[in-house]
Amino acid sequence: MTTPVVLVHGVGLDAKMWDAVIAQLHDDRPCIAIDMAGHGNSPHIATNELSGFVDALERDIAAHTAGPIDLVGFSMGAMVAAAYTLKRPQNVAKLVLMNAIHQRDQAARQAVLDRLSVAKENGLSVIADAAISRWFSAEFTLSNPDIIQAVRDRIKSNDIDSYLLAYRVFATADEDLACRLGEIACPVLAVTADSDTNSTPEMSYALADAVQDGWANIWDGLAHGAPIEDPIRVAKTLIDFFDEG
Repeated sequence: MTTPVVLVHGVGLDAKMWDAVIAQLHDDRPCIAIDMAGHGNSPHIATNELSGFVDALERDIAAHTAGPIDLVGFSMGAMVAAAYTLKRPQNVAKLVLMNAIHQRDQAARQAVLDRLSVAKENGLSVIADAAISRWFSAEFTLSNPDIIQAVRDRIKSNDIDSYLLAYRVFATADEDLACRLGEIACPVLAVTADSDTNSTPEMSYALADAVQDGWANIWDGLAHGAPIEDPIRVAKTLIDFFDEG
């Protein structure tokens, strides 16, 4: 029986970010895209701790499958996925940390905290426009206005309280999580894009080194929005990793 694939999105997005990737995966590979706590159709949770998001993911996974699963986390979703794997190691066959954060330096952490302040003071419209410019190539943005508008609308439509709590976790949780990554024993793929200025290639290489059984892969010509901009390449990377061994 094929292992189910569970996919967890990043802060400000929802499960629909995976639609085009899921469409490229083999028909016999069941996929479960989760709305992270406080996003999409998932209820708001009043927590600024990573553990609260992990508990919510645990409940969502249990509602769909008894496991084991292959688990994919994107951006903040990678933090949640890694922490879930630490909590339920027997339930994760393989783990993908996609466009993930690992041990930001002080300047990078301050930049994220500054974006949090902007969202708190000015709302999510400015945040959405800035995200678009960081996440996608200029060519993709110009050629795919409908996709870009859908991403912009998704970010802007978030419940502001839920967004601020999640973004606070995203801004701070990587430091404590890094101390425990060596406990993860399942195969791990750390993958990002060469133009991702926040989830850098160096971070993916360091993540692969930090776990017990890790590999790193870097997509050329993409940025943080890689799963949306090039779902065919992203799906192929997932299939190749899941089908190994």
